[in-house]
Amino acid sequence: DGDVMLMLNMKNPSEFTMSLRIPQWTDGDTDILINGTKAAAGKPGTYLQLKRVWNDGDTVSYRLESSFKLTKYKGADEIPNFDRYYIERGPLLYAVSAPTLHEAQTIGWTVRDFDKWLMPSGDGVSYDIKMHPGCSLKPYFLLETNENMTCCPLLS
Repeated sequence: DGDVMLMLNMKNPSEFTMSLRIPQWTDGDTDILINGTKAAAGKPGTYLQLKRVWNDGDTVSYRLESSFKLTKYKGADEIPNFDRYYIERGPLLYAVSAPTLHEAQTIGWTVRDFDKWLMPSGDGVSYDIKMHPGCSLKPYFLLETNENMTCCPLLS
């Protein structure tokens, strides 16, 4: 879900700099809250440094927002007159899983509206594909060994 919360457990107050990595894949600036109050904003692909006197029980919280991103595939398996795309969300690479490899590769989405065909499947990271019963979009790491899938489906 992208929510991060750190709670400090310290014997004594201490001054130090806490460095928070804001990943490149985040959608825009990330508001950083210290004890529930906005203290700073981090930019994607940077480290945000928070220098202060920290106390026992202090909290640092933020949300790493992410949306689906499509990256055009370039490689050995290109198909003339068709475009294939990697589908990523945050740090996850997704794959289309289907009853057959051909169905996975030719799912039939368009670049503009592919996410309108997705229905959350219940595990928080996978999706059923409305127009194709039995097909799903799920993180690559959740695939079974012999599952028919592609990480670069054809999109128009």
